[in-house]
Amino acid sequence: MNIRNIEEADFEQIVNLFQEFALFEKLPDKMNNSVERMTVEKDFFHCFVAETNDHKIVGYASWFFCYYTWSGKALYLDDLYVQPC
Repeated sequence: MNIRNIEEADFEQIVNLFQEFALFEKLPDKMNNSVERMTVEKDFFHCFVAETNDHKIVGYASWFFCYYTWSGKALYLDDLYVQPC
């Protein structure tokens, strides 16, 4: 297993995992992201991916920086999803 930063070439696999996660959460209608949208908004998207030795992405952790008035800069873990074995 390899953990690394996401690359634009990974967007199609990641969107598929987003859809799986939405089904897991029983909210498939809420997932309206796309490869096209991610490509346009890539500067706002931060993610680590977990991939197998044959480069199949099986999990991800998406995150962003935020700012809290009382404590300052923080990192917020948005989603953590790993495909079931």
